[in-house]
Amino acid sequence: MALIDNLVSYYKMDETSGIRYDAVGSVNLSEIGGTVGYIAGKNGNAANLTSDAVRLDGGNNHYYTDITISFWMNVTTVASCWYMGKYALPGLSAQSSWVFWSNEGLLYWLIAHSNSSAITQVEVAHTTGAWVHYVASYNGTSKAMKMYKNYSTTDTNTCGGAMNNGTQNFQLNSYENHCNGAIGEVGIWNRVLSDAEVESLYKNGRGNFYDNAVENDFDNAYGRAPIFKITNRGME
Repeated sequence: MALIDNLVSYYKMDETSGIRYDAVGSVNLSEIGGTVGYIAGKNGNAANLTSDAVRLDGGNNHYYTDITISFWMNVTTVASCWYMGKYALPGLSAQSSWVFWSNEGLLYWLIAHSNSSAITQVEVAHTTGAWVHYVASYNGTSKAMKMYKNYSTTDTNTCGGAMNNGTQNFQLNSYENHCNGAIGEVGIWNRVLSDAEVESLYKNGRGNFYDNAVENDFDNAYGRAPIFKITNRGME
């Protein structure tokens, strides 16, 4: 498969304020509670999430039976905070599906399951002051969870039940504990990416990004050719 296959949303976060647009689908992110700033990101700009109660909201979206989330993040301090997900606070509930959360030097990916507040987690050590690539996936059939940090560091687990089809909105940042950092190049797939595809996204630290502006999307694993390009004859 190509990296573009089953990519349902991609947020470059190039905008300096206001709506952050979905480059692939139609789930745009609106500012809630104020203005979300920006800084220079891994590729272009990134959303700077450094204030309580100011967040980006995408409505009741991004629950999938199988899911992979990829993003680049640079945090200044590691605090107890909720970065991104489809979740309710305080605490996860039956209305929650998944969330990235940090605490005590670790970045967790939590899945709420079994139509309850039960959760299963995977985690990797958090890093500050640098752009780091994180990927997390969940297989709805096997319940397998996996999390990657810069491709090489991984953690796995088996979820205790089926992910909740929660009613909470997809959002970045928390209205309680803000992130103290920036996020960019957020991709969401409704399938599980392979190890080789995750390695391709990391691309030895250089990154491999969706870029519809130049009519070329993700490079292949070796960075020599686009997976497809758009011409006046359609996709090739």
